[in-house]
Amino acid sequence: MRWLAVPVLALVLAACGSGEQSETGSSAAPTPSDGAPGKLTEAELIAQGDAICRDAGKTLGGLAQPESSTDYSGVERYGEELASAAGQAAGKLKILSPPDSVKFDYDAFVKVGGDQVEDARAYVAAGKAKRAGRIRAILAEFRTTNAEASRLARKVGFEVCGGV
Repeated sequence: MRWLAVPVLALVLAACGSGEQSETGSSAAPTPSDGAPGKLTEAELIAQGDAICRDAGKTLGGLAQPESSTDYSGVERYGEELASAAGQAAGKLKILSPPDSVKFDYDAFVKVGGDQVEDARAYVAAGKAKRAGRIRAILAEFRTTNAEASRLARKVGFEVCGGV
């Protein structure tokens, strides 16, 4: 039985994107449906953001989790894969340009995601240092930041990103 379910943000987080194609088939920076550069509408933001979260969820859901907090090599491997996948999704979310009506909450959502990427990196470091107590503490932090990220995502209007 798996002991951990690192709830990496409704996923998602802020770092640099990979430029890889998502299910939407585009690796370019998203633009509004009218083709003009600038802010997305709320509907466009939600559709594009939820597509990013859906892709990230598939990747994150496929990662093999460590068996325990003392499975240090498993913690390192999982944490590195987690940080990479979450960071890629975060980068894609970060480049979206939200409308003013949700900008404050969206920016807070992306910031919390960035915090989660940093937590994943700390998780790797704790695994390398063989610090089971620190690993457990980071998992508790993940749960707290995930709840906040989900709350903010729902406030923006996301369904997939908000875990709705």
